[in-house]
Amino acid sequence: RFKSSMMVTTSDDLLSYGTWAQYKESNGTDLTAQQETQLKSLTVVTLCQNRSVVPYAELQAATGTASVKELEHLIIHHCIYSGLLAAKLDQRTQQLRVFKSAPRKVSPVKLDRMISSLSSWLDRARDVSRFLDGVGRDLDEEAEKAAAAGRAKALALLAAKKDRELTMLMKGKQSGAEGDVDLDGEGVPMKTDMMASTKKSKRQKKRQMDVRGDAHPDTTEREADD
Repeated sequence: RFKSSMMVTTSDDLLSYGTWAQYKESNGTDLTAQQETQLKSLTVVTLCQNRSVVPYAELQAATGTASVKELEHLIIHHCIYSGLLAAKLDQRTQQLRVFKSAPRKVSPVKLDRMISSLSSWLDRARDVSRFLDGVGRDLDEEAEKAAAAGRAKALALLAAKKDRELTMLMKGKQSGAEGDVDLDGEGVPMKTDMMASTKKSKRQKKRQMDVRGDAHPDTTEREADD
């Protein structure tokens, strides 16, 4: 798990971001007994990062402890009591249940990898941002077109309504010119040509009576009085 291209050349490097396996593989790096115990406890911390359950067997292999008792002593006294871990030992299942682990320093190699990963992420984020900007502009243009189309449709409907009103008004004026009148103010029209026809019929009837010699009732009464 810990074998990598990380360069661990000094005791400070080991205690900062190294592990027990790297110490055993290194040449010319000497640690005191206290530093060795510290490095083992830090190795446990490294194993527990981003994990909730770690088997005893994996911890023993990573720390070089000879027995479960030695491993549990290391975890309890040098990890949990020192505040490096918040964990619980499950002796029945031979597992360490981790709730929280302290962070460790990042090695230069890992730091370079992190910088590279973050740079790639930044490039992808910029690409996404440019894409979203383009989508936003397209949506704005579509919205503007839709709004313009809506305004044009509203204007067309209004123009059609005005045309209908104007047509009705012109028809009304034309009907009035042909002789429409309004009787008793209630909007009941009557054709003047019909009135003229009625008057003409009365005149013709009167002339016919005069030709036959029929007197008008009013005329007869006046003659009788004379």
